Amino acid sequence: MIKNRGVKITVGNQSLHTFDNLNLYMLPPKISHPVRKTKEIDIPGADGNIDLMQFILDYPVFKNRTIDIEFRIYNRVIYHEKIVSKVSNFANGRYVKIIFDECPAYYFVGECTVGALTHNEGYGNFTISINAKPYKLAVQTVDEDYLWDSFDLASGIIYSKVLCQYVDGEIADEISNPSSLCDIPITDNQIEVNVLNMPVSPIITVKGDNCILVYGNSSYTLIGSPAGNANSPDVKLLKGRNVLRIKLASGSSNASVTLSYRDGVF
Repeated sequence: MIKNRGVKITVGNQSLHTFDNLNLYMLPPKISHPVRKTKEIDIPGADGNIDLMQFILDYPVFKNRTIDIEFRIYNRVIYHEKIVSKVSNFANGRYVKIIFDECPAYYFVGECTVGALTHNEGYGNFTISINAKPYKLAVQTVDEDYLWDSFDLASGIIYSKVLCQYVDGEIADEISNPSSLCDIPITDNQIEVNVLNMPVSPIITVKGDNCILVYGNSSYTLIGSPAGNANSPDVKLLKGRNVLRIKLASGSSNASVTLSYRDGVF
C-alpha cells in the first residue's frame, strides 16, 4: 500500500488525480471527526439541559466534517500558478467526490475550496479544504460485484448480493448465503442485514409478483414487475443487526427480491 500518494477528485463525470495528473506531493490529510447534532433547551428548576434530538430520532445525526489536504509543488516556479489554477478551475466551489489512494474502498463528498498558493524555498504549496458529509461512503453498494483492483486489506469489504426468491409460492432452496464482513443470512423469508454504521434507506427491487416487507411493527407493499421494479419504502436500517421479513402478497406466487444500499462509516 502506498501511503499518502494522492487523491482522486471527481466533479460530475470528470476526474483529476493529484499525483497521476499533476505530480503533486500530498502531505498527510487532516480529517476532523464528526460532531453529533444537538438541540438543547434549558429547563428552569432542573439540573443541566435536555437534548431534544434524542426524542426526535432514535439514532444520532452528525454535522459536516472538515478535510484539509496540503500539497507541495516541486516543478519549476513558473508552473506553480498554472497548476493551482488548474485545480481551482476544476474543483473550487464545486461539490466533489474524493477518494484517497490509501483508502480506495470509500469516498467523501462535499464542497471544495482551493486555498492560496504560497512559495517556499524549493517548492510551492497550497491547501484544498472539503466541507464534507459526516460519513465516508462505500464505493460499492451491497448488491454490486466487488472491484478487486481497488481491494484494500485494511479497509476493503467484500459484499454479496442479497436475494430472496419465491417459486410457485414457496421460498427457493438455492438462495445464496453470503459470508463477509456484511453478513446477510437468509432463513425462510427472514433476512438479517448488518449495517456498519450510517443509518441507511434501502432500495428493494422486486422482479415478478408483488411482495410484503415486514420491518419492526410496520409492513410495506413492494410492487413487482417482470423486469424488476425498484421500491423505496419508508424504512431506516440502523447500525448493527436488522431483521426484515419478506413474504408474497396475496395472489402472488413468483418473485425475487434484491436489497441494495450503500454503507457509510467514520
